[in-house]
Amino acid sequence: MEFKGIETDLPQTNLEAVIPEEQKVLLEVNADRFGIHQQMEKLLTEINTDHVDWAQTLEDLHSRAMSDFSYYNNHKRGADAVGVYCGLYTQVAEQSTPDSLREVGIRNLLYYLEKVVSSSEEHLVRNVTPTSQALRRLGKILHDAPAYAVASTPGLRRVTQAVLMAGKPVKPLLKPLFKLFSSALGQCYEDWLGREDPVVWFGQRRVTGPSREDPLPEAVACISHDRLRSWQADLADLRGGKDSLEKRARELLALPDNAQITRSYYEAVSAVESEENEEWKNLLERIHWLVQVVRTEALTSVHEMALREIRRCYEEVLEGGDRSRVQECIHETFATLRHARLPETQTVDHLVTTIGLKVLATQDAAWADAVIDEIIGWDFHYPEFDGYTEKWAVQVNPAHLKNIRTYS
Repeated sequence: MEFKGIETDLPQTNLEAVIPEEQKVLLEVNADRFGIHQQMEKLLTEINTDHVDWAQTLEDLHSRAMSDFSYYNNHKRGADAVGVYCGLYTQVAEQSTPDSLREVGIRNLLYYLEKVVSSSEEHLVRNVTPTSQALRRLGKILHDAPAYAVASTPGLRRVTQAVLMAGKPVKPLLKPLFKLFSSALGQCYEDWLGREDPVVWFGQRRVTGPSREDPLPEAVACISHDRLRSWQADLADLRGGKDSLEKRARELLALPDNAQITRSYYEAVSAVESEENEEWKNLLERIHWLVQVVRTEALTSVHEMALREIRRCYEEVLEGGDRSRVQECIHETFATLRHARLPETQTVDHLVTTIGLKVLATQDAAWADAVIDEIIGWDFHYPEFDGYTEKWAVQVNPAHLKNIRTYS
């Protein structure tokens, strides 16, 4: 494992850092492994500089914590080591910038806690204390910054599942975990209720006339505001229920988390069809649905999949169908690409290239001109010179060359 942030940044900053006494347990448990001990010392030194680069250091920290777990778990000071790692994760969640990095810190902490609960074996009881402390600290973070609670729901689900599977040795963890997970789910449902109801998306399909009233497909109904409200009611019943905590925790796992809801928005495209159920019209309806997905920032995790599926739909629909309807859809797609502030990925370039090549192949000059105007209005990736690597290679925006090929 190469620790880039440590080996390249630290010599350049030339900052002196003091490793706190409580963190030195991570050096102690690796005292007989020279290479690992040296890497850990560099990692802790970087963490304790005044201007730590958490973007790379967090990756190194997580790799070390997960890959070396069995080694320090078997050490006599294993619980102390677990506590230090948990403290470093929460430090990232509390202090790092940008906000997206804090979210990664929380996600990695939950992966780590799942590892502790599921892999501690005979040392599980000993590790309950640092795990409980980490959950308490995480609860305060999510209370102070509720936006992170939504993204934490998949991780809290995994930790809850691990605790239920571990049983009696970790029973003290179940109560705070139930409170934390149920609260995060409540925040998640409230967050989605604050967004446009996907039932509206279904009613505003491009090809189907507005007068038609279709029965709502389950794939759309399962992410509707009505369903969210029913989950809120279920959540309230579980919080105030009289059943055992273990039974209520198992029922809590039946409620969807943010990742499952997000995935359902993408999967709902399979249920979107036109009134006439003609294939080219179905493809346009699916593109329209997926464009709504790409426009929604909260669905970032499925944007790449949605863009790939949009490209696949265009490959088929541009072979036939009403060109005026298809052009309306192309205009909507490019408007979304311009305003959604998507990351610079090859998926977007491939989509634009596919549309351009397919339209040019029709040899329809007017249509080609319209699509070329859309492409010209799309954002162009500039080289953005960003210095040199250690080997003096020029660092530029990797999307620039691909963009040139797309335009040419």
